[in-house]
Amino acid sequence: MTRFAVEHFLALLNESFEGGGAHSLLGNVLSVRVGDWDWCPPGGERTIRQIVEHAAIAKHLHAEHLFGAAKRSYLDVFNESPLRTRPDDTEALLGWARDAHATRTRRSSRAWRRCRMAIWTR
Repeated sequence: MTRFAVEHFLALLNESFEGGGAHSLLGNVLSVRVGDWDWCPPGGERTIRQIVEHAAIAKHLHAEHLFGAAKRSYLDVFNESPLRTRPDDTEALLGWARDAHATRTRRSSRAWRRCRMAIWTR
């Protein structure tokens, strides 16, 4: 994979998480009113808060299993969520999601640099 392709992929990941407008997770939820975070869409199974938590858990697991020790399970990360101890703290949840995204992005970038170095030293 070329450097351009990897950088483009990482840019798309960033845009899909925190870019503006309807094409990003945070772009869709930052304007949600305080009382609406626990709303569940008709026919849905998760509230807005739970959807954001689920996305954050996935990001934590991606970083852990793609670039880390792969020791934590979904349940482990679920239990680390700020919603277990502060169920109404939306800012803590968003911070936890941002941390997960940053960790995944940082580890992806690091893995790409190591891969490039391995190719160049052959």
